[in-house]
Amino acid sequence: MVLILLAVFGVLAGNTGDSPVISLGKSATDFTLAVGGVTWLKSAPLRVFMDGTWSSPGSGLTEKATTTESGSGLLGEFTAVNTTWTSLTGVEVVTSAAYFASVGAVVFTHAIPAGAKSTNASNPTLPTGTSTELGSYPPVVAYPAFDGAASASALAELGYVTWQGCMVNVDYGKNPLKALKGLSSSGPVALFNNTDTTVVVSPLDNFKNAVHYFRNNQGMQAWETGVSSEVFELPSGFSHRTLLVTGSGITATMDKWGTTLRNIQGTNRQVQNSPVINSLSYWTDNGAYYYGDAWNEAGGGGAPCNETSMVAVADGLKADGILDAVKVWQLDDWWYPGPRKVWVHCVQNWTLSEPAFQHNLAWLHNRVDTPWLLYVPFFCPDSVYAKDWEFVLSVAGETQFAEPHPDHALEFYRMLFDYGVSQGMKEFENDFLNFNLLAIPYFRQTLGASAKWLNAISTAALERQVGVQMCMALPSDLMESTRLDAVTNYRASGDYAGSGNFNIGGSALLAFALDLRPSKDNFWTHRPESAIQTGKPWGSKSNPGSNCELNTIIATLSCGPLGIADKAGDTNVTLVKRAIREDGLTVQPDRPATIIDPLLAGSVLPANTAPSGKVWSTSVTLNSTVWQYALSIDTTTSWKLGRDTFYPVPSADQYVLRRWHHGDTPAPCNAGTDAVKSGCVENIPALFEDLPAIVNDRPIMVANDTHVYDLHMLAPVLPNDYVFLGDVTRYVSVSSKRFASVTASSTGLEVTVLGTAGESVVVVALKPPGLTVVSSLVKVPASGSVRVVL
Repeated sequence: MVLILLAVFGVLAGNTGDSPVISLGKSATDFTLAVGGVTWLKSAPLRVFMDGTWSSPGSGLTEKATTTESGSGLLGEFTAVNTTWTSLTGVEVVTSAAYFASVGAVVFTHAIPAGAKSTNASNPTLPTGTSTELGSYPPVVAYPAFDGAASASALAELGYVTWQGCMVNVDYGKNPLKALKGLSSSGPVALFNNTDTTVVVSPLDNFKNAVHYFRNNQGMQAWETGVSSEVFELPSGFSHRTLLVTGSGITATMDKWGTTLRNIQGTNRQVQNSPVINSLSYWTDNGAYYYGDAWNEAGGGGAPCNETSMVAVADGLKADGILDAVKVWQLDDWWYPGPRKVWVHCVQNWTLSEPAFQHNLAWLHNRVDTPWLLYVPFFCPDSVYAKDWEFVLSVAGETQFAEPHPDHALEFYRMLFDYGVSQGMKEFENDFLNFNLLAIPYFRQTLGASAKWLNAISTAALERQVGVQMCMALPSDLMESTRLDAVTNYRASGDYAGSGNFNIGGSALLAFALDLRPSKDNFWTHRPESAIQTGKPWGSKSNPGSNCELNTIIATLSCGPLGIADKAGDTNVTLVKRAIREDGLTVQPDRPATIIDPLLAGSVLPANTAPSGKVWSTSVTLNSTVWQYALSIDTTTSWKLGRDTFYPVPSADQYVLRRWHHGDTPAPCNAGTDAVKSGCVENIPALFEDLPAIVNDRPIMVANDTHVYDLHMLAPVLPNDYVFLGDVTRYVSVSSKRFASVTASSTGLEVTVLGTAGESVVVVALKPPGLTVVSSLVKVPASGSVRVVL
């Protein structure tokens, strides 16, 4: 018996691609996915490690029964093949492949109803110090597994995008088999060819112990999925699922996959209640002007970072008129007592450290007049909490640290967060999540232990209406966060002290799919004269203090934290106000700016079809009309924007392109002027294909900048031939944080403006014929919204 099942899904306008054909064969382990007659995925043999030995069909596993069924389930109507296997010791293993035609998805399940013992085929020696072991070992049950041999499938010839390691770095290119690295890369893997066809494969359960593994031994090359064979045993009732989703376009299919996953998990992130992702914040992370004692910075231009410096920052922000706009203040690893472990201080006691601080957190909270975002990387093995609470330990050695035992973690974090809230805490950051899995043997070897620990943090935070940021996270942490509604954002960049800190567009694609906000680390809005003269805390050749406006734009487009980290009294208020309303709310797009499909697909596309440098895109939708944004960085050769640059795909008949900068100043859009001749916009209304090419040919704006860049907005021509440009003093000039609605009428535009009471807003549009700039100055009333007619 062979079931031939055709996946049907939407395609991008103008490019039909090829629909995958999914074939389920005579058992649940007989599977093929072909595109355009070419086999992409073909099943590899099932294998299982339990009772201390490997077994497979014909070698320790016997097929007991195979059945087919159809019905309605997880994702709607399905057809499934289920096979039960029996081991030599009588343990049953059940495999199932269920195809959901209406969504073009397959859910693979394997289960061991009675559980299994001695499943740890892999027992690596974990390093001490600052290194981690990636956990690239086979799963206990390799199902589903896909044949990687060239004679079996085209898998090695496909393009791929996946995410790897600390900060969830994007990895893309050709041949996904080289990207399968166990515990450090256990998120989704997207496959694509030179059409729009895309297939995404990911775990659906047991995220923290799941692996993608490349088997290359005993004459077999295979992509194996399942739970890591570092796990010592599987409990009774054990099951594990893998999700496969088909679609058209990489970004579109990642969105479809993420929506499917989140619907299954019941994700309900508390993003609207999180000040750190919605408003301006102040930070003291590595690279901030004030950062404690690590890396010999000592903060404050070489002076100690202490209570006096925090008070000075607050007074400086108040003098600049923006302290009230700052809704959260982050304190990093330097404010509490504890010795250095790995690269930062472990927590000995979560209190302010004397003599740098003379008062407690509550006093300082009231003095700086801002709620805290408080930080924990891990605890010291001999912390003040160790006498009352059980902890699990990392690998023995000088850098050994501790985390609360999962069985008691919920009560521990309830205690800790009660203290934090009493001291003014509104947000919480857990750092070193990669070490908190890869360096803790108990978490690697015990199924569900790491997930239970993370769940305790989220539950305690939700109970206290505290938001959670993940830092140094692995892909598995982001996957697990679909069950952790307190988690709203994660660090998608390295520390600001490093030169690559701005590059978050690739990581942000996974964040977008999972409804998370990526965080670009804190940044300076200005290099102070003292740093120029002394080189303290960072010199002119370092990243802090360079590319200030680019960092501001990236943080704004991330939809995550807008975290300034300036010297007291030295904030560039002009840059900050281009990103926020007067009440501190960040004027953001609807979703994080993400790497564009042509860049990801460059390895399988014809030469010169991808841009040079980096291009990320995002969008805003008001009244079903979409405005698109593209940020290009170091794109020094001319490149035409394609429809596949954007998601959702542009659908208007004509567009106008607006380049935010004109030289080194904002492009002028003055009432009564010709929009094209004055430089307000780049073109008269044009078909998408006729829009001007983009190129970053503006000169470096500030002497110590190291990148050239441009922010473009693609504004649709509305049905009455008007073009709405919005609040052009903001980087995201058309934003749902600034406008509730834009409606075209026979006489012009009706716009609902949002803001804080008393805030003045200039609203700009282009009037036909001839694209004349029209504007209206409005003052927002106490209600927070006002209607204007243009």
